[in-house]
Amino acid sequence: MKSLFAVLLVGGSILPAAAHAQSLDGDWAAAMNTPGGTINFGIAFKLKGDTVTGTVHRSAGDVPLYGTIKGDTVTFGYTVQYNGHDLNLTMTAKLVRDSLKGTVDFDGQGEDQFWAARVKPTPGAPPVRRESPPPPRSRRDRVLRQRNASLLSLGPEAGTACRVM
Repeated sequence: MKSLFAVLLVGGSILPAAAHAQSLDGDWAAAMNTPGGTINFGIAFKLKGDTVTGTVHRSAGDVPLYGTIKGDTVTFGYTVQYNGHDLNLTMTAKLVRDSLKGTVDFDGQGEDQFWAARVKPTPGAPPVRRESPPPPRSRRDRVLRQRNASLLSLGPEAGTACRVM
């Protein structure tokens, strides 16, 4: 009886970690909202224990990611170059089956939506970088994002003198 209890106790503590590894490891198609519009990118996650590592596949080049998983909450970050400066992006999302949904923090300067979906592998096919389609947008949202992108292209000083509707 004691040995059965010990097996159940040990097995119960190992299974949750194994479930995370099965549900997070692999390739994901991701997207996030930014002031300049939706950005699509790929993510290759690797999980060892509660430590998340991997690669973010961006059109501007691949960058490493680092983070953790606790329960169903995944937190990871990476650094990109923006206007000649390092910009730290941190994603916090809930893992539900083959999807992630949460927020992206832009180095403490703002926050917006982040989401991702697992890329289903095709047997025998090489790994493919896939980007997720942008979420449906209304005409008003598209116009506002275009205006914001225009302000960003003028530089940070332009946004202080202009009112965005």
